Amino acid sequence: MARLGPMMEGLFNIASNVSFDRFRYDSHIGNTPSYNTVLKALYGLSQQAAKQTLDICRDPGRWFTIVTDNVQTYHRRRDLRLGRQNGMTVGMAATAWVAPQAAADPAVFDYDEKEKLRAECRRDLIQVDGLLRRLDFDHERKVFTFQWLWVLGNYSKMMSHLKDRANLLLRTEALLQKVPDEAAEVYPLPTTSGSETDLPEFLSSIVDFLKNTGQTAVRYLRRILPIGGDGLTFELFLKLQYHLQFHRSPYNSLRILNPLLQWWHDMWTNDSRIIDLHLISYASLDPSTLGHSASKIGRRIPKEQGKYNYHQACEILYLVADTRMLDCWRYVIISE
Repeated sequence: MARLGPMMEGLFNIASNVSFDRFRYDSHIGNTPSYNTVLKALYGLSQQAAKQTLDICRDPGRWFTIVTDNVQTYHRRRDLRLGRQNGMTVGMAATAWVAPQAAADPAVFDYDEKEKLRAECRRDLIQVDGLLRRLDFDHERKVFTFQWLWVLGNYSKMMSHLKDRANLLLRTEALLQKVPDEAAEVYPLPTTSGSETDLPEFLSSIVDFLKNTGQTAVRYLRRILPIGGDGLTFELFLKLQYHLQFHRSPYNSLRILNPLLQWWHDMWTNDSRIIDLHLISYASLDPSTLGHSASKIGRRIPKEQGKYNYHQACEILYLVADTRMLDCWRYVIISE
């Protein structure tokens, strides 16, 4: 126990990217172990974490999903010389999220049932009317009503008592399915040097991530494994499954994988689409456009690589929506 404190400080120094001279000084006066000792401790901790990840992900009673994305780090050389140029280091990283026991439903991950439905191929029977009948319009109107009351309570001092009540109704009366309060277990997987834009390297990275969760071509759990990322990652998963569709093994054909587009990326793309359609121009004189409202409050939404800044875009979208709702009430009061 006496060495635990210095070791914790040494691990913190490595995580903080302190200089090597700081390690030499702290180890000399006894504040931390030496740099090599801390590295050996990191290797040992990583081996323990890898073994724990294998044991949990191989457990048939546990359910997990993998979230992956590309990583980029600009490697800047301090001394520029022949063979030591600056460059971009690319790779892929992934994380295994183990679902709480209460949130796992074995029927959802049944691989044989999915293959049975896929063989029936009933997509041609889908119609717009059938999809509309599955929408719960009563629940939609209920949520809109509670949201309207929340806006009144949030912006009106005379009706501020409605805000807490509307929040309570949104979390009780408007609640259809509640996620268990139990926290999910997170296990970072070893990163790879494969490029996401290169399909063979992308495939080798995915196989490596599966191997680190105990899923190999010889030994794997015969059930659906959710895996996903951003838009490009989702598209590459579908492309891989298309190219490997003739493999008989569910593992080699990647049929055990269920590609998912992460909600945060779906919402980001949808917000960018809404802004592109309704922004028009910041110099627009039409008060129904988003650009007119943004120019009136002196706000511009930065755009990078075809998408708007998510937090600033959401802030201005919700602000304009709230003010339009308040304008509806003001119009009703003036009319009366």
